[in-house]
Amino acid sequence: MPVGYRIHGHGPIKVMAFHGWFGSSDDWLQLQSALDPDRFSFAFMDQRGYGLSRHQTGDHSVEEVARDGIELADHLEWSDFHAMGHSMGGKVVQQLLRTAPHRVRSCVALTPVPASGAALDAAALAHFEAAASNPEVRAAIISHSVGGRLPSYWVQQMVAASIRNSSEHAFGASFRSWALDDFSQQVQGVRVPMLVVV
Repeated sequence: MPVGYRIHGHGPIKVMAFHGWFGSSDDWLQLQSALDPDRFSFAFMDQRGYGLSRHQTGDHSVEEVARDGIELADHLEWSDFHAMGHSMGGKVVQQLLRTAPHRVRSCVALTPVPASGAALDAAALAHFEAAASNPEVRAAIISHSVGGRLPSYWVQQMVAASIRNSSEHAFGASFRSWALDDFSQQVQGVRVPMLVVV
């Protein structure tokens, strides 16, 4: 059985979308009104431990999420597709270029974690790891990520959604993978078109 997902559209252009660390497939709902359902078919996937896949366990690695994306494409009978990912999901898109470049037509990476991992020192790693069990740390990371520009109410809504839409275990385990896994050498020279939005 594939991981949980939401489908939008029925068009010939197939797009697989991967959410970020604090997110879920819910993140894409507000975008759907701008997406032409006659031109596109979107699959908004929830990785294991998140959203519609909250009950599914695994190692919660970037590699596992990419494998689950390929399994979902097989389930949907998509021989190839475009891939889109935000933050941690942007690293998943790069992992797809490593494991299945022949299946991916193009990529859009929205503020992605690089294939080399995050450049975090020991103190920052400990701080991020604490976010799994500490809502205040989640709030601090979210606020920092948007440059402190958005109101506390918005930050707290993000924290609440993140707690509601992910298991503590999956949240913590996925952090170690997106932050530390380095497969940058394996994607050197891949010739799949990619748009990076920073």
